[in-house]
Amino acid sequence: MKLYNYYRSSASYRVRIALHFKSVSFEYIPIHLLKAEQDSLEFKKLNSLGQVPLLSHNNLILSQSFAIIEYLEEAYPTPPLLPQTPEEKALIRQFAQIINCTQPLQNLSTLEFLKNKFKISEEQKNLWLKKWLYPCFESLESFLSKHSGSYCFKDSFTLADTFLVPQVYTAKRFGLDLTSFPNIERINNFLETLEFIKKAHPLAQIDTPLE
Repeated sequence: MKLYNYYRSSASYRVRIALHFKSVSFEYIPIHLLKAEQDSLEFKKLNSLGQVPLLSHNNLILSQSFAIIEYLEEAYPTPPLLPQTPEEKALIRQFAQIINCTQPLQNLSTLEFLKNKFKISEEQKNLWLKKWLYPCFESLESFLSKHSGSYCFKDSFTLADTFLVPQVYTAKRFGLDLTSFPNIERINNFLETLEFIKKAHPLAQIDTPLE
């Protein structure tokens, strides 16, 4: 199994969390987004969109973090990332999809396009991020107020947690104030103490810059 990814990509971070949670061994293949390695002919043969993460397993080439994690859940069902009932599975997928729909608005390619095409300032970039990220966090906080325990959903680690941690990391990296979201902060602080989360952290990867 090979995972093509970038240390700071939140979508890559999700997949690393799932892999480490399930104790699945994989080869880490860095794709440096700032050096445009995702646009190389070699990588585009694997993924014509030029995006990470990308999973290669046996004869399967799979992109999109949601699809990759769902594949891992079926290929390696223990420990599970989803509960048993259809209703609970749907709630957890809903939570993850709220983040998944917001993520493209904060990713490197979007922000670089805004900067290069429209010459937006740092202040304008921050306004853009707040416009999209705060409603996302408000929705997540509302969900957690109804369904969370120690984790996003009751007291078991699930798919929802694999999505929450990278999203909070990204929000903090962009300097968003999350004090209005006590459940998000509480759960994220707990999740960051878990060893498999630490192993997946952007600052613990082989392509993490020394600085």
